[in-house]
Amino acid sequence: MTRMTQAALGVGCLAGGPPPAHAAEWSIAPQASIWLDNDSNRYLSLPATTTQSAYVNPSAVFQWSSETNQLSLTPWLMWQQISNSAYANVHSESLTGEYDWTGEVGQLTLQGGVSDYSTLATDIPDTGLVAPGVNRRTRQGSLAFSHQQTERRSLVLQLSWLDIGYYGPNSELYNLLSGYKYASLSLGEKFSLAQNTALTVSGFDNQLITPLSFGNSRESGLRLDLQHNFTERMTLKAYVGASQRSLEELRTTESLDSPVALQATSSIGALGGFTFTYATERGHLDLDYANSLEPYTGGVLAQRQTLTLSDTQSLTEKIDLLLSAARVQNNHGAVMLGIDRGYYDIATIGINWHFAETWRVHSEAGITHSETLVVAPDQPTQPLTEWRVALSLTWTPLPTIRTF
Repeated sequence: MTRMTQAALGVGCLAGGPPPAHAAEWSIAPQASIWLDNDSNRYLSLPATTTQSAYVNPSAVFQWSSETNQLSLTPWLMWQQISNSAYANVHSESLTGEYDWTGEVGQLTLQGGVSDYSTLATDIPDTGLVAPGVNRRTRQGSLAFSHQQTERRSLVLQLSWLDIGYYGPNSELYNLLSGYKYASLSLGEKFSLAQNTALTVSGFDNQLITPLSFGNSRESGLRLDLQHNFTERMTLKAYVGASQRSLEELRTTESLDSPVALQATSSIGALGGFTFTYATERGHLDLDYANSLEPYTGGVLAQRQTLTLSDTQSLTEKIDLLLSAARVQNNHGAVMLGIDRGYYDIATIGINWHFAETWRVHSEAGITHSETLVVAPDQPTQPLTEWRVALSLTWTPLPTIRTF
């Protein structure tokens, strides 16, 4: 099965001139897809079992906008039927919303959403913990605010909250699938050094809280972000920083039976990453690297390094080629705790054929190479490989727009 991502739905504009000043505009942009796939190891487990599946995926974007405000609401659904009766059929759904306000010297963005996804769609390679019938339920929200203090200086504030839980007939087999809450705060100053260069200095504090796990983790530190446009086609975004990481509190419960005992720890580590984008005449090439702490079930903030190379090119007016390759390397401590696999190597090739104005056929083939989860410290892991092919048909009608 291809990893599920919500399709971005564009909202067009009516021809015939701009609407009157201060007029509000409503739009509806629906989309529907039908998928077929063949997967050699859908749950990344041994022994591998080849399965086929079919699923439908409707979604829509409802949007309201005025001169300074924009509000959008996006429902998303997916139902999947798997050929092997040993695997539970999958359902996933989400509802997300966003509000944007733009003033003369400030900007505000509020985002929120609730989702209920199969772990097939969310946890490979997010946590590596997947099981037939297990779903991940998520509630999240965020706030981003910027205030222009001078022509070259702006105050930047970011808040976010994430609440994750797991349920399903097999979730009790995973003691670490107890869910967690993750709060993040960042406050900084953005400096416009030149027309094509911006620098942001910020301090941040991240807290991971979970009631049924080893304990709570915290990360606090400083971060420096740089954005530079070399040319109109070439852009670099990079960040470096340092943070203090600590496991604040140990907890034990009767339901927790971990093979590794955790001790309270505190350390200082580095973080960093970059995103390089090069726009060609027919597409764009992106190179992304990140070295940071990621929240896990079990109350653990673990180091993860990710390197991704992707390329999207239009071969003709109707055919697009999509290539991507990624390497995910996880911290050894997280691997020994059994909360993730040591690594993931992922490669995908896809083709989009826009055979009509509102219709698209997508085909793709991919491979994922990884290893089994650690069951006990003295038991070695085994390598495993997943091959998958998928074919989809997507209908994206032109958005309906009304101006009031």
